[in-house]
Amino acid sequence: MRIRATAATVTALLTIALTACSSDDIPAAPTGSERTALIAALKAVNPAIVTDEDEAIDAARKQCATLNEGGDSDATARDRFSTSEHVVTDAEAQAINEELIRTLCS
Repeated sequence: MRIRATAATVTALLTIALTACSSDDIPAAPTGSERTALIAALKAVNPAIVTDEDEAIDAARKQCATLNEGGDSDATARDRFSTSEHVVTDAEAQAINEELIRTLCS
């Protein structure tokens, strides 16, 4: 009986912990015209950061969490959007964050 109670307690605690760590700050992937607008906004910063649209969308969604949680958003944008072909500059990182706030993360 004690094992069942302990297992139930552990299960309940894990459920609470996982819920607390949910991805509420990560918006759903945009579709249709919203996706088109986001890709256009990122390409306006620099087309090199959108070599793969799906990866750019994924990075943008994750960047919203950083923006919402108050992390070092410029450094995170540089890391998230840089590729082996292009390293995001400080100015581009700021522009990415501005575009995301205007489009996806609002």
